[in-house]
Amino acid sequence: MTDKNDQRKRPRYYTVEDAAELLSLDPTALRARLRRAQRQEGTAVIADLGGGISGVKLGNSWRLRFP
Repeated sequence: MTDKNDQRKRPRYYTVEDAAELLSLDPTALRARLRRAQRQEGTAVIADLGGGISGVKLGNSWRLRFP
């Protein structure tokens, strides 16, 4: 059972550097995966990396969200 306080402690979105560390990837490799998976959805640029992990482009930088 997940404690609601634990969910509040986790950031909603991670930077590429932080997400790469969690995924044991190089940040450059993660950015390349985001570029390859990116698609336009309305006015947003998003990338679905599988396993519930998604990226959103905010200006010139990516932010990632984990399930």
